[in-house]
Amino acid sequence: MKFTQFKSILVIALIMPLALFAQKKTKSEYIPPVCYSYTWDTIPAFIDPDTNTNETGAIILSKKVILEYNYDEKGNLYTYETFHQRIKITEDKALEELNKIYVPMGDVKDLIAIKARFIGTDMKITEVERSQMKSVENLEDKGNFKIFAIEGGEKGGLVEYFYVLKREVSAYSYEVMQRSMPIKKAQFKLVCPDVLGFLVKSYNGFKDIKETKPEDENIRIYEATMENVPGLPDEKKSGGRANQMRVEYTVAYNYNNSRNRIYSFNEISKRIYNNIMVNDKDEQKAVKKLLKEIKTGKGSELEMIRKVEGYVKSNFNVLESNGPGKLTDIIQNKYANESGFVNLFTALFREMDIKFEVVLTCDRFKKKFDPSFDSWNFLVDYLIYFPNINKYMSPFAMESRVGFIPNEYETNSGLFLKLMKVGDLESFVPSVKKIPFTTYLENIDTMVIKGSLNDDFTAFKYNIHRAMTGLDASNYQPFIKRMDDKNKKKLLDAIFETETNNKLDSYEFKNIEEEDMFIKPFIIDAKITAPLLVETAGNTILLKIGESIGRQEEMYRDKERKWQIENQNTKLYVRRIEVTIPDGYKITNAEDLNMRVVLVEDGVETAGFITTYEIKGNKLIITNNEFYKNIYYPKERYEEFRKVINAAADFNKKTLVLTKS
Repeated sequence: MKFTQFKSILVIALIMPLALFAQKKTKSEYIPPVCYSYTWDTIPAFIDPDTNTNETGAIILSKKVILEYNYDEKGNLYTYETFHQRIKITEDKALEELNKIYVPMGDVKDLIAIKARFIGTDMKITEVERSQMKSVENLEDKGNFKIFAIEGGEKGGLVEYFYVLKREVSAYSYEVMQRSMPIKKAQFKLVCPDVLGFLVKSYNGFKDIKETKPEDENIRIYEATMENVPGLPDEKKSGGRANQMRVEYTVAYNYNNSRNRIYSFNEISKRIYNNIMVNDKDEQKAVKKLLKEIKTGKGSELEMIRKVEGYVKSNFNVLESNGPGKLTDIIQNKYANESGFVNLFTALFREMDIKFEVVLTCDRFKKKFDPSFDSWNFLVDYLIYFPNINKYMSPFAMESRVGFIPNEYETNSGLFLKLMKVGDLESFVPSVKKIPFTTYLENIDTMVIKGSLNDDFTAFKYNIHRAMTGLDASNYQPFIKRMDDKNKKKLLDAIFETETNNKLDSYEFKNIEEEDMFIKPFIIDAKITAPLLVETAGNTILLKIGESIGRQEEMYRDKERKWQIENQNTKLYVRRIEVTIPDGYKITNAEDLNMRVVLVEDGVETAGFITTYEIKGNKLIITNNEFYKNIYYPKERYEEFRKVINAAADFNKKTLVLTKS
């Protein structure tokens, strides 16, 4: 669940520590924030003649981010954000992407200034009028934006724009300082009243932040400048956005109040306890009534947790916007937003006397949780941990069940809130721990194919039995019952690649009831006629048996690997293919099927693609195991890992040659 949806916590948290800075000023005392006078050079400097090119077709000559915490004329504290970029177009292909500027307007109180222009190679300047800028609400579910187009762009020219926004106070956030385009000069600067103290930290190689306090000025400055920031490599099997250079910052001290930490792990644990653990008598009564409806019965702790989770996720609907906050309303209306689901589950488990810990973490492909940065920056999503059975549950992910949380949380650290009671005093005690990952033996994709050529040797007809467990099943098992026949067929066409001339003759799903979720494997049994797998040349038949397992990923290496290898999750593929050899024919190249490509770490095969075969009578039996036991592999082993991945793609190319015997 998204922590940002916990509005009741955030509003209180923002108002209480920061409202203390409100200052009553007369008009004569008011000094506008420095950003009010921010502008660019009237006559721009000559465009950098550097001819350096890159695959994006553009270079950011200058990127400047300035965050100013200051007061408005009424004495209220706001965050003033200045963003300024100068981008040189080195290739025509970059024009389409860069001729539109998007300005995020979420939580914006005022658009103080905005300018954009294109500077041609002849130094002709074309400015965009503010009246040409359009407002778009909730663009691609990313919030409100101002959008404007820059006309007259051309290769060799320069796009320059800046904007200054007045926002609600941002007590903690981050700034990305790296993009796919290289940056010649990147600057980060945060300015605040000296009664505030920030924690500011750089990640992934950006320059360390320096703090200064100018004499005779009541401000603190946190800043860093870095030359020649490389473009972010687009690498498969890596941490994605989590690898970007960025700066995290959070308000840590309010010296007007005290020298105690604010926005710390200790503080959030208190607020969350008050928000989800304190329920009134009517709410407690509603929870007891709901438990009777669920009928958990007797069983192990795991079985009872599964019953509760299955019932709630099958009967309660998700509300994306703010929903009912009280448990009585949630239970009566059968819908809740993210915070409501956490409140409901913890209340149910508490009533059942099941021990649990609340866990706050984040998507590891967006950020790696930093245990040393004691702030709320990484507290984005919620999990529930059950110490007695050592399993985790995601309260809001409808596709998951206890024991199988979404893979983006596996291996990340998290803030664990353990319920402790001393006398009549009860509270959450925070600690940071690593979230484990499921093993490859829990995430198995089994494929059994049995087939033969049709009578005129124009198609390969086969039965396929596909069984998936764990995180592999999570993509399908929880949703199949909600899909109509048209969408089921569409899904199967994608899985079995029968959108073209290959034909899906029949199919059946098994183990799709709620009681089956993540206990029994999700099964698809299908019959397929595949003319595309067969070619004939005189008396020779070519059977493209490798394509029967579906297209496989292929990885190339044309640059030095930058990041460590990072899988979505561990996994085991088990494949068995049985081909009936036509009477009067023999397979002449069966030896080509033998494959063994492995990655060995400390004497253990941690990744591999191993294929063997045998012929029994008129049956060719191919057995294949492909496995990835680890989520992370060092970048130094990339070439070996790449060979394992590519072995599956190589198997795709395997073609059996059948000739008259």
